[in-house]
Amino acid sequence: MPQDEFQALFEAVGLSHGEWDLVPSSGMGSSFSAFELQPSDYVRQAEADLLHETDGANLNAVSNAKRAISCQIDEILTYFGYGALRWDNGRKVRTIASMGITAPRILGKLNATRNLLEHSYRRVTRNEAEDAVDVATLFVAAASPVLRMFPGEFFISSATDQEHYERGLAVDFEYDQPRSFTIQAFGEHPTISDAPATTLTHQDPSFPALIAAALAADRDLPAAAAIDALRQSVSG
Repeated sequence: MPQDEFQALFEAVGLSHGEWDLVPSSGMGSSFSAFELQPSDYVRQAEADLLHETDGANLNAVSNAKRAISCQIDEILTYFGYGALRWDNGRKVRTIASMGITAPRILGKLNATRNLLEHSYRRVTRNEAEDAVDVATLFVAAASPVLRMFPGEFFISSATDQEHYERGLAVDFEYDQPRSFTIQAFGEHPTISDAPATTLTHQDPSFPALIAAALAADRDLPAAAAIDALRQSVSG
């Protein structure tokens, strides 16, 4: 199975211990639209709702903020190959969180925004409406660029100098359907040079962690958290 093959590559290069770096190589644009209406359409409508200071306008603003969040989450999951439209909200948010697409504190506010209408029958205050639209705007602004310019290739390396890699994994994102990562080990040790490449899709446990690692490399974020998440995905 691909996940087993990935674990073998992981162990061949020694990624289960020590310090490692994430190094970006390239990215490419990807034109993708899963739905007729986009998250930004709902954000604009929510902003228009806030122009009117009535109870109905506040309610509509929260409703459209919720739609923007739901649409953005579904679009990302669809982009990466997940058939997630019928998933419950908790599973969707957990999967997005495992991809490292946006800050955990924003994700923590998503459920509060979504639950505002679903679990209470009361008026929505102006502050609640504005907060909901702000959360939706932040989330869409943080998440939508992932679909426009996802990092196409990166390295998980045992050294910081790109010209003096000792060993590691070269990871290449395949934009064709189904979306996938092709992973190849590199290094001088025989267990590395003889290891065949493998391909992971959304069906493999390490797939979300590879998305998070790609984004961390692209954004020049500290590698430790992404590497730890990848190790956990391999160890189960």
